[in-house]
Amino acid sequence: MNPTLKKLLAAVAVKEGIEKIQEWRQPQKPSLWARLGKTAVIVGAGAGAFYAYKNGLFNGVIDQLRGKAQSDEYSYSAGHDVNVAGSESFETPAGSPT
Repeated sequence: MNPTLKKLLAAVAVKEGIEKIQEWRQPQKPSLWARLGKTAVIVGAGAGAFYAYKNGLFNGVIDQLRGKAQSDEYSYSAGHDVNVAGSESFETPAGSPT
């Protein structure tokens, strides 16, 4: 075989190899599943939690949390009235300018 032809074929092979390596190193666009996978997992977990809440599967946990909050002496409860001493003095007298 002609030495010039051998050198030409070797140069073409090296060029093709370098192009393949550069092609492999380029970031590829992720597939549809890779792009939507995280979102699908988050939406699925949210839908599952909503389903469990609506069907009463969290009632035990919610009751435990409410019981702990009611046993705490510093917790706020909407059922307790707050009486302020002299609260009548804060009322606006009739006929006074506002």
